[in-house]
Amino acid sequence: MISVIVIARNAESTIFLALLSLLISLRKCDEVLLLLDACSDNTEMKARRLTDKRIKIFSTSEPLGRSGGRNFLIEKAKGEIIGVLDADDIALPWRFFLARKLLRKHDAVFGTAIVFGKSLKFVPFLPQPMRSIHPRMMAIECLGRNPLVHSSATFKKSALGAETAYRDSEAEEYDLWLRMLNSDLRLYRSALPVVLYRMHPNQASQQPGFIERAQNCSLVMNQQKKLARKIGLQLETIDSIRCVALEQVSQSSHLARLEVLGLGGLKNLISRRSKRPYPNSI
Repeated sequence: MISVIVIARNAESTIFLALLSLLISLRKCDEVLLLLDACSDNTEMKARRLTDKRIKIFSTSEPLGRSGGRNFLIEKAKGEIIGVLDADDIALPWRFFLARKLLRKHDAVFGTAIVFGKSLKFVPFLPQPMRSIHPRMMAIECLGRNPLVHSSATFKKSALGAETAYRDSEAEEYDLWLRMLNSDLRLYRSALPVVLYRMHPNQASQQPGFIERAQNCSLVMNQQKKLARKIGLQLETIDSIRCVALEQVSQSSHLARLEVLGLGGLKNLISRRSKRPYPNSI
């Protein structure tokens, strides 16, 4: 059974399509847990237009936030597998069919994403080739930046112990992936797009100073250093990787492009500065 968690904060214009996409991609035995996080618009009315019994709606008068809301829904989830979707994104029909298959060998699985804006009329495929990230190269890929789209994540509930729950920070998803890797869990990203990722000016990643705050988050930096030591990289190497990542993000029109496409240049940088060669893609 898969339990998909969705947090909505004044998402009346996008919530119906997000929930509908989940119902199409899930089995009859699965569930969707929606948290109305102190909504003050018509999000609840739009969500209740879908009368499917798989949707379970919770609401709060005071905001729990992204981390608190996700942890709240995970506690309510009945499934042994947790999926996540942001209230403004859209799951593609094959997403959970693929996730079930990949979770036979891995603890957490992801896909790539297709970025779109105000309209779904012309969905632009990203200009660079999408690629998979195998568990044996995931640690290196995750050291400098977050290459995993949160709305594409599906993971075993057993992977979320006390040490791997969402923690409140500027980059709570990235922090979670790093701690999973430090706990020796197997993370895999498929090259296949599994979600449509919406770009809009109200996103957290579009707010002034977000990139710098996320890059300099103490929780994230501590986990990056721990992971670097775990795989035998020197601290100056991780610092160089972070500098390259920050430069690339700053030059990007949107943080999602970095998360979806990955970061060019890291392969050569790591090969030059670390004692281990960069693993070939699988």
